[in-house]
Amino acid sequence: MLSKEQVKNGMFDKISAWKQRGLTQKAFCQQHNIAYHVFHYYYGRFRIKENDKPVSFIKLQLPSNALSPLT
Repeated sequence: MLSKEQVKNGMFDKISAWKQRGLTQKAFCQQHNIAYHVFHYYYGRFRIKENDKPVSFIKLQLPSNALSPLT
């Protein structure tokens, strides 16, 4: 049985292969018998690892008059 780390590393290897081949995500998943939602989960984790920072929200700045009550 594979450990979680081995599964993650295997999926990261597959995502790297997908990026090199130029296939659509759906076609790649079909060719490699990977559930599409599983691919997306690991792709999100891969992007975080690739950027060394989590994807997060950005601060939204509104003009001061946008907060005034409607009349």
